[in-house]
Amino acid sequence: WNAIKAEGLCRMRRNHIHFAPREPTDKETISGMRTSCELLVYLDVPRVLADGVPFFRSDNDVLLTPGVGEAGVLPPKYFEKVVDRKSGKVLFMGRELDFQGSEAAPPPLGDVQYFAVLDFEATCDDRTKLPAQEIIEFPVVLVHASTGDPVTDDQGKAVEQSTFVRPTTCPTLTPFCKQLTSIRQEEVDQAPTLDEVLPATYRFLKEHDCRPDNFVFVTCGDWDLKTMLPTQCKAEHRSYPGSLKRWINIKKVYQERYGHAQGMDGMLQRLGLPLIGHHHRGIDDSRNIAAILRHFIREQGTAQLLEYVTTTEIEQRKAKDRSQARGRGKGK
Repeated sequence: WNAIKAEGLCRMRRNHIHFAPREPTDKETISGMRTSCELLVYLDVPRVLADGVPFFRSDNDVLLTPGVGEAGVLPPKYFEKVVDRKSGKVLFMGRELDFQGSEAAPPPLGDVQYFAVLDFEATCDDRTKLPAQEIIEFPVVLVHASTGDPVTDDQGKAVEQSTFVRPTTCPTLTPFCKQLTSIRQEEVDQAPTLDEVLPATYRFLKEHDCRPDNFVFVTCGDWDLKTMLPTQCKAEHRSYPGSLKRWINIKKVYQERYGHAQGMDGMLQRLGLPLIGHHHRGIDDSRNIAAILRHFIREQGTAQLLEYVTTTEIEQRKAKDRSQARGRGKGK
């Protein structure tokens, strides 16, 4: 896998690289894949077609490509994902090369042009502890870092991603969860899984000029990117890029300014801003957080807000230090 990850797939002495059009468990998959294969390499079909990489379908339903260039190689940028067939572990998620690789720490920031406001909703209950929380809404609202104004498209519409995510460990939403978030069961039943939503989010960001060094996520609390996403990705053997390991917690900006912590609704009230939509619906909360962010950009400036940037590594180190301090206190 390390050689494939570095160089891509090569046709070697053959005329073509062979692909099967279906999963190996599908009874119709009779050619294009050896039964002894250890890795499943999925193609990023839209990218392959957009770049004009030639593909052919043989009479026995095998997908064939001569690869790219004289060497006949299909580079990793054309992989949607790579899965270890035996364990089911996702070894690679497509488009992550555009975000500095799946295991990388966040790259150094350059000229920050955008903030991407994010607020997950997840499975929950008020009576029973669930086996695992899972993300059920993955919204992103883009704003200009210099002004806090929404990024808009050619029609003047705000650039946002609002997508539901289908939970797989506990697929049935509890009554409490549905009432809290206003998300309906049929909405998550018909939604893609996190496995599909993550690369779609990378594409959304790249399509709107976001690069690993020119934008920062903004959240209301550290839970989304410090706890929720890492925990679910670890449980599902899923990697994710460094860009999702760096963020600004708007609560800390508020606390530094006013001397006490507040939730989103409390911050809106103190700043004289209206509550938009349904509290605890991800896309509405993201819009409200964007309004709070805009207030502080105009009050303090972008440079001062960037002093609040934190990372998964920093927060994990803080948690470890606190744990060790508590341990020393008990030992006295």
